[in-house]
Amino acid sequence: MNRLVLIGAGLVHLEVLRRLTTTRFPDTEITLISKDSKAVYAGMLPGVVAGHYEPDQMTVDAARLAAAAKVGFRQGAISGLDLAGSAVILADGAALDFTHLSLNVGAWPRDIGQPRAVQSLSIKPAPAFVDALQAWERQAAPAARVGVIGGGAAGAELVLALAHRWRDSRPAPILIERSGLRLDRIAAAARRPLRRHLARAGIAVHTPDTAPDLALAINAAGAAPPGWLAQTGLARNALGYLAIGPTLQVTGQDSIFASGDVASMADHPRAKAGVFAVRQGPVLFANLQRALAGDPLLAHRPQTDWLSLIGTGPKHAIATRNGIALQGRWVWRIKDINDRSYLARYRDIVEKDNP
Repeated sequence: MNRLVLIGAGLVHLEVLRRLTTTRFPDTEITLISKDSKAVYAGMLPGVVAGHYEPDQMTVDAARLAAAAKVGFRQGAISGLDLAGSAVILADGAALDFTHLSLNVGAWPRDIGQPRAVQSLSIKPAPAFVDALQAWERQAAPAARVGVIGGGAAGAELVLALAHRWRDSRPAPILIERSGLRLDRIAAAARRPLRRHLARAGIAVHTPDTAPDLALAINAAGAAPPGWLAQTGLARNALGYLAIGPTLQVTGQDSIFASGDVASMADHPRAKAGVFAVRQGPVLFANLQRALAGDPLLAHRPQTDWLSLIGTGPKHAIATRNGIALQGRWVWRIKDINDRSYLARYRDIVEKDNP
């Protein structure tokens, strides 16, 4: 009997679970381990913050999706791996044996040190961030100064969402980015329209050296891998992400796979973006199936360009691809339809199986 353990309820594993509802792996016991029972689609977090969605709309009940796929579910945090003993070690000390392992645990905002702020929040996990933000709003003075740290797409979209959320009640937050108004970590075609939207919303852009003291600092800085990976003995790149090949196998491992933000493909490195995880889902499912059967694996080559959609606060967005930027309310409607329909493929299974 094979024992496949899936660590993390990321976007790639959601797709594996969806396909397992119709296609089983013979002679295989499958378990999903996740710190939380619900998976989060982070692409909708700015829309939740702006007030366009309820918090529950950005989640999928991973435990119930696993049940629909006849996959066991274990809620808990991971403390490490015992590669010699082929076991996953949970934070409570329990061990779970595996013959095959897949990691889709995501990445977390980088450690930004101690900001000059009374309080700081991280945007992950997203549901906890939303709860903490609401709690802060209830007790903070109306004039309290807020800053979002991180000038990539996540930071820019979040600061615009906050400005929209507080448009009639609080001062606009500030954006803190190493390159200042250059916005170096944003796609070049999107920088000029983004600067205009930031200015219209009254959002000042600072470097860390010019940023004022804050009542609240929100960390949306670039991604970093989970710290426990460093102790696993698995191959990692210079930034600490798991090194994988085109088959999504961890370098040097035949039965251990990794995908999503926690992994980096040595020959085809890409930005940490959900679009790549979405494309990896079918490949991982096929290769797990093939690995369990002893068949040759498929190679995956990620796309070199992709559609990027950045919300600007109200129901308006900027789209960039191939160096071209378009914007408008119609772009936001496309983003809204894409996001809702993407989650619906998983939520519909859960609701059908658990009426």
